[in-house]
Amino acid sequence: MNRSRRRFIALVSLVALVACAPASSATNPPARLELRVAGSQDRLVLDGQVHDVRVVRDPERDGIALSVDLDASTRQSVAQFTGRHVGEHVEIVVAGQTVAAPVIRDPIDVPALLLTGHDDDDVRQMQRKLEAR
Repeated sequence: MNRSRRRFIALVSLVALVACAPASSATNPPARLELRVAGSQDRLVLDGQVHDVRVVRDPERDGIALSVDLDASTRQSVAQFTGRHVGEHVEIVVAGQTVAAPVIRDPIDVPALLLTGHDDDDVRQMQRKLEAR
């Protein structure tokens, strides 16, 4: 699978991990996980709403990925957010660091998301950041 497709899979995985929240102020710590529409204030933030994050086999390479289980309300929020932003670049942000910025191709409505990285170290680092608070 090419890098563009892998980044799209990462977006799908992270999108499902978020729920709507207002933008944080400069004095607040960065959210652990959020989606930001490039060039816009619109974003989807998930802090304390991750249902479960598990290490699983990455189906695209010989390595690991993160599987994130979504509850019904988070799944619905993700589907609505991604439905509003089809065709747009969305930054996937973990603990204040952009890890990917793919284009949303379709609304994302799945029970669990798969978050991939360039290698296992990237995946483990994302896992530590998501579980840090």
